[in-house]
Amino acid sequence: MDDTTVSRSSSESESEELQLTDPLGIKQLSLTFDYLMYKIKDRVDGIGEECQRYVEVQEQQVDEQLEAVQLAIDSLKRVIGQCDEIAAEFQMVEQIALIVRDFTDRLDKLDI
Repeated sequence: MDDTTVSRSSSESESEELQLTDPLGIKQLSLTFDYLMYKIKDRVDGIGEECQRYVEVQEQQVDEQLEAVQLAIDSLKRVIGQCDEIAAEFQMVEQIALIVRDFTDRLDKLDI
C-alpha cells in the first residue's frame, strides 16, 4: 500500500466511525455552522471597517467644504462692509452737494 491508499483508507474509516458515533451529522453541522458564523463575523467586520473609512472620508470632505464656505462668507462680509462704506461716502457727497446748493443760492441772493 502507498501513502495515498493508506490516507484514503484512514479517511474512509474515520468517516465510517463518525457516521456510527454521529449518525445525524451533528458534529459536522456544528463545524459548518461555526465556520459560517466565523465568515459572517469576518464579513461584518470588513463592512464595518469600510463604513468607518467612508465616514472618515465624508467627514473630511464636509470639513473642507465648510471651511471653503466660511472663507466665502468672510469674503462677502468684507465686501458688504466696503459697500456700506461707499454708501456712507455717497451720503456725505449728497450732503455736501446740498450745502453747496444752499450756499450758491445764498450767494445768488446777495448779488441781486
